Amino acid sequence: MNTETETHEVNEVSYLEKLRISRETGKPVTQVDREIRAANAEPETINTTLRDGRDDVARARAALAEAESKFQAGVTLQTEYDRKREHEAKLVEHIATADGQLASVKQMRTDLESSLGLAIGEPHAGLASVFAITSKIATCKDAEVAIPPWIKARRAELAELRAEIKAFEKQHGIGK
Repeated sequence: MNTETETHEVNEVSYLEKLRISRETGKPVTQVDREIRAANAEPETINTTLRDGRDDVARARAALAEAESKFQAGVTLQTEYDRKREHEAKLVEHIATADGQLASVKQMRTDLESSLGLAIGEPHAGLASVFAITSKIATCKDAEVAIPPWIKARRAELAELRAEIKAFEKQHGIGK
């Protein structure tokens, strides 16, 4: 088989493929066929306008491929950024919830201590109710000791994440 025949066979496009291209582009099959033959013709057998146009199309396709690659890289970066911001929002929410719970625990302990004082002074109060109140006060005190370090750790994590976000924004031109 000679080189000319091999080139022809490699560049041959089936009628079904031409039909698919025709449907996608809205061009008649005959026009698709002419364009394929022109695109596959040897450079020395075509006019300058067609040769330049074919070169322009090749450059445009390469530029499009590069643009699509940049776009996908941008989507990946944006996804990473969005995840960081979502994590930041969750940390802020968790910290606010913990602050609220800590305040509630402190108020509950204050209320229980008042109830304990009343129960001790009440002649009809049983030992079981005094014991229940002191047990709840102890639980509140344990929570008051445990919650602040958790909040402190989350705030440190939030500060670190915000610094990371700021660096990410600067590095990738977000907010400009």
